[in-house]
Amino acid sequence: MINTGYLTFIFRKFGLIHFTDKVKFLIKKNVNRIRNKKFKEGHPNIILPPDYMMFEAFKLDYEKYYYGGKEVAEWVINLVKKYKKTENIHILDWGCGPARVTRHLPDLLAGNSFVCGTDYNKKTIDWCAENVSNVNFVINGMEPPLTYEAKMFDVVISISIFTHLSEQNHKNWIEELYRIIKNDGILIVTTAGKAFSKVLTADEKVLFNSGKLVTRLQAKEGHRVFASFQPISYFKNLILNKFSVLELKEGTTKNWGIEQDYWVLKKN
Repeated sequence: MINTGYLTFIFRKFGLIHFTDKVKFLIKKNVNRIRNKKFKEGHPNIILPPDYMMFEAFKLDYEKYYYGGKEVAEWVINLVKKYKKTENIHILDWGCGPARVTRHLPDLLAGNSFVCGTDYNKKTIDWCAENVSNVNFVINGMEPPLTYEAKMFDVVISISIFTHLSEQNHKNWIEELYRIIKNDGILIVTTAGKAFSKVLTADEKVLFNSGKLVTRLQAKEGHRVFASFQPISYFKNLILNKFSVLELKEGTTKNWGIEQDYWVLKKN
């Protein structure tokens, strides 16, 4: 079996990674055409983002976008409940994409809670602001700062965002998230950990196993094909003196693909 890491290495080397991603999008669109049509006909009141916007952020599967996003939102809030009250809180979905998770958060929070979402993609934020209610959406740059005041949020979530950032922006954004989270606030993060070793090249495995960040360049930072893989030791060092680890669960290989590690962190 060919290691997919080597295939993507070839595509990146010859500047074809974004082209091959567009081809993959067209294939997925055709494969899921009937399934997605049935979902849309059966759920006429659910507003869905444009196909490529959905594909770029997640998968081109309408049902998994909507109901899968709801499941993730419920999982996030259940994690938060273990450590904080979920009423009258400020919560930010940093790197929200087309609101797959964000759109469900207001219904899961009690009291006068304030839900925000940010993303670097202006088209995505414009779509969210027009189509998703009860959430405040703001555009952010690829680098900090965000427009929010210091210590504004009780909870910040980051679902598969560091997995598409450069090493410098790992450092930049941990500093910025630390700035905007309240004292004793919660940060929930997912990273691409050891379970992803099977898609790494031999050279990448050497770096990863030595505790160094593995980053696949030759793609637009922030895009789905800009990939970073985080050893646990690397990420622990990144958050040192800023956040304490409340929970860490390493991902495994599932029938749907490779699961990311998740971290529940508390601001020191």
